[in-house]
Amino acid sequence: MRLRLPYSLLSDYGAANDAQILASSTDVISWQDILSELPVGDRFCLGRRGHRDILCGGGRINHFSGVLPELGNRLNERKHAQVQLVLVEFPQSNRHETPVVVWEPKWVYQTSRQNELPIAFLINGVQHSPDLQTWRNRVQASKTGIEKVVLSRCSLGACELAPMSVAGSMFNSEPNGYRIFIETGPDCGLISVSPERLFLLADGQVSTEAIAGTDAIANADELLASSKNRIEHHYVQKWIQERLESLGAVVSTSETEILRLSQLAHLRTPIQATGDFSHADLISALFPTPAVAGVPQDHAIRWINSIEVARGLYSGLFGIVTPEYSEFVVLIRYCEWKGRQFLFRAGAGIVADSDPDLEWRELNQKLKSLGVVV
Repeated sequence: MRLRLPYSLLSDYGAANDAQILASSTDVISWQDILSELPVGDRFCLGRRGHRDILCGGGRINHFSGVLPELGNRLNERKHAQVQLVLVEFPQSNRHETPVVVWEPKWVYQTSRQNELPIAFLINGVQHSPDLQTWRNRVQASKTGIEKVVLSRCSLGACELAPMSVAGSMFNSEPNGYRIFIETGPDCGLISVSPERLFLLADGQVSTEAIAGTDAIANADELLASSKNRIEHHYVQKWIQERLESLGAVVSTSETEILRLSQLAHLRTPIQATGDFSHADLISALFPTPAVAGVPQDHAIRWINSIEVARGLYSGLFGIVTPEYSEFVVLIRYCEWKGRQFLFRAGAGIVADSDPDLEWRELNQKLKSLGVVV
């Protein structure tokens, strides 16, 4: 039977018949149910932590170049829109050269999705860039003059599955992440199952978090005792706190804890702040964090752009802006596709005592956490 998506994200938003799905007799909405009923070629996304998904499509997409400092003005120009979705690329050379996309979807709904069993998928003919030896050289070179820098690796290969099926598998492999699927053009797009929220802003209250320091889930209990991971985490936590205080915020932090995901574990410190600021103020202050760039920030960004293929949206931002709240997510655990070619990108934080081979192994673990079999 056909059922309309049962929960509107915002009341009276969109026509009730704009989106329908095929539901089972138990009224459980699955990933495939949603995808099978979407209009062909319609852009859409899904994603919140836990079991809530946002589904949206249609509408107008606006591209802006080099406007991170002007992001607030760009959004205010379109404040008539009840929902705006924002994509922010990683800075190309400095923070003033940061492409931004603002999307005003035609329809937005919220629904629940039953998690299915994870399905690993095979990526054929995978090629890593950089290769292992080049990676070792980059790690060693990065230890000079930078307290911390996050280096990334591209892994390109082919897959027989359609992108929607790959996305469904990735989502199910990590149900605790933010689930994001966006068509960015004809037969191409991006997928992310990021565990990392940049911030949630509502009524002057900010919830953010420092997430840095990674190991396999089997070694989760050892993370708090790992000096390398604690140092890496400290850089991120301290930086976020100082940046929030620079906005005049009253900041409080909780105890550092272990964030346990399906395959990986991270050190996580919840951070709360109160003040008079907008989502644009927070993006300008917090992006990109040391968790995806490094410390000092400007030096790390320049170094990354001098040795890596342009990141584009990898380690950039995806956000939703509404009259009631704004929430932005860091685009990691990330994949782009074009046709049946899939490009996965993952990063590792490099500090003084980082071992290149152990960091390479961490990149492989991050691929595995997405359900990728290479």
